[in-house]
Amino acid sequence: MINSNLTDVFAKEHTMLYAKAGKGAIYVSNGQFMQKISQKDFGHLLAQVDRRRRKHKIELVEKDALIKIADEAKGNFEVSKPYEWDKGNGAMCVFADKIQHFAYSKKYLDIFDGNSNRMFVDDNSTYHFRGHSLVVKDGNGELSGLVLPLALTDESRKELNNVFPLENGFKTTLERIKEIPTNDPYIGKEFFDGRETHIISAIQKINGVDMYVVPTVKNGEVSTHASLIEVGNIEKEIKKWEKSRLDKGKQKPPPVAEQLAEAEKKVQRGTEPPSADKKIKREER
Repeated sequence: MINSNLTDVFAKEHTMLYAKAGKGAIYVSNGQFMQKISQKDFGHLLAQVDRRRRKHKIELVEKDALIKIADEAKGNFEVSKPYEWDKGNGAMCVFADKIQHFAYSKKYLDIFDGNSNRMFVDDNSTYHFRGHSLVVKDGNGELSGLVLPLALTDESRKELNNVFPLENGFKTTLERIKEIPTNDPYIGKEFFDGRETHIISAIQKINGVDMYVVPTVKNGEVSTHASLIEVGNIEKEIKKWEKSRLDKGKQKPPPVAEQLAEAEKKVQRGTEPPSADKKIKREER
């Protein structure tokens, strides 16, 4: 279970997250992936990592949340062999269903290479890329580990579609969100708060709590980062956005005469001759 790829990853990390998984097993993680290993292998891994690091031993941080993450990782849909795509910032492995691409760091997938491991995703019905965490299972169907997905911008997805096309063709993230097949009254809806436009894109379970995933939209581009709002609080949040929008609308711009006077001052400040003191100092230099 302990291979050079796993050792390489942790040799470059400052900390190692771990949790006791029961039956003598340990989950180890760097926050982007997790793997299940035996207690014995855990000791071997620490020894190898510290030998690579030489001076400073890796810091161990117990993280019980890893157990909950593992319990929630169902992996219902098996995925085929990935397409490898190197964008210069590290190779990634890309999978595709009919409607979208979803990508993972190749260095993490290489950790699970061999041992009859098979790869699954939690959900291939949502357009939200975080819903596609890769679940790795061994030959017996038991969890071997999990890899978090990478965010793909519309620009990179469009480029990727030229070499690894989707069955249903390329669509922007905004177009895909608005076509999500759901009866939810909020998913796919946009809300302007007077400063930013928010779009409710999906529901994701976080630590057992259903949360709306809410990125922002600017010039038709959906942000890769998103706010998480509890499903029960979404109406309250929408009311806040509406109030903020109305308050912003009540703010009147300064009178035209005042704007012209301020503009004239700026022109004068930019064109007035330098003072005698400043001119002397420049000549001295």
